[in-house]
Amino acid sequence: MKSISDYPEYQSAVEKLGELQKQLSAEIGRINDLSAKIGRNHGSMDSVTAQAEALLDGEDAPASISTLQRELDEAMERGEGTRSLCQAAAEPGGADQDGKFRRGECGH
Repeated sequence: MKSISDYPEYQSAVEKLGELQKQLSAEIGRINDLSAKIGRNHGSMDSVTAQAEALLDGEDAPASISTLQRELDEAMERGEGTRSLCQAAAEPGGADQDGKFRRGECGH
């Protein structure tokens, strides 16, 4: 009976598949690490996003623009994203009093 070693092209393919599985496992590990990091940081970004949305909607908010900017800068330094803020800015009517955030122009 023949074995896989009798077919070098198949043996090479099996070895390559093994290498790809190792690379995939490493990538999955990185994805899991990033997912955990995003989960830990998500809460503080929610606060900044809620304040931004309140300001953009013209509601009274517990923060001024400068406070919001400082919190956003701190969130960015921690590696958190601004996607939610950009989405809020792109909403219809999503502009501050100076028109700083116009639809699709969040400055990000």
